[in-house]
Amino acid sequence: GFFCLDRAAPIMRLYPNFRTLHCGRCNWVTEGFGASMGRVTLADPPPLRNLTTLILTHTRINAWSLRNLLDAIGPGLSKVRIYRDGELLLSVNDNDDVVELDDAVAALQPWRATLNELSFSIDGIVLPPSPSHFHGMHLLRNFKVLKVLRVHAASFDFFGDVGDQAAALDSTIPDSVSELRLFGLSNLAPALRGLLEAHRAGGFECLSKIEIDDQKLEQYEPEWEAARDLRDVRDGFRSVGVNFIVHSESAQSAVDG
Repeated sequence: GFFCLDRAAPIMRLYPNFRTLHCGRCNWVTEGFGASMGRVTLADPPPLRNLTTLILTHTRINAWSLRNLLDAIGPGLSKVRIYRDGELLLSVNDNDDVVELDDAVAALQPWRATLNELSFSIDGIVLPPSPSHFHGMHLLRNFKVLKVLRVHAASFDFFGDVGDQAAALDSTIPDSVSELRLFGLSNLAPALRGLLEAHRAGGFECLSKIEIDDQKLEQYEPEWEAARDLRDVRDGFRSVGVNFIVHSESAQSAVDG
């Protein structure tokens, strides 16, 4: 089952200087978590003041609980990995509340000068989010030292629902990114082409690797337009020294032609 992190506070208080918190199947963190960790007032240092790495696995945590957890973390957070459970939740309301990438991006703004890795993945099929999600994703640009970004393709406006389809990536991800991994194939080519043009124009100078992972949700044939477009984009990135990798046997063979 899932548990409330507050229940682990008595044990966590015994190790105030730990730098990594890896929590599996944690769904809830209450407003009183900081107090249960020994924080009396907001003027007191965050109880997890030395934490640099936060990893949540098999979680269905909601945005409110994530903020309660982050409120207890100090200023040096540099790596966040959230692996969300993709199983159906018990009720529609629970499903609506489960944390999305834009929620995490907003909640992590206090660490925009320290966060260098952000991974957010969901187990299973990921449906396109609401248009408001895409507007919130522009806060990602604020993370000025972010190097590694691993997220679902559905998190970006690849179909141009609220803006320019070709700018879905270069208007959203920070220039500092060196490794970009997208889970789930979608209509990626226009936005990837836009990112390639921005790189050729002198932007995204740190970009060294792009990985695409179809998670076996789509089958590509070599003659399909999507495969041809992805092949063209791959060749373009490789021509400027960016390693471009497509994971999964079916998609890779289609792109390789």
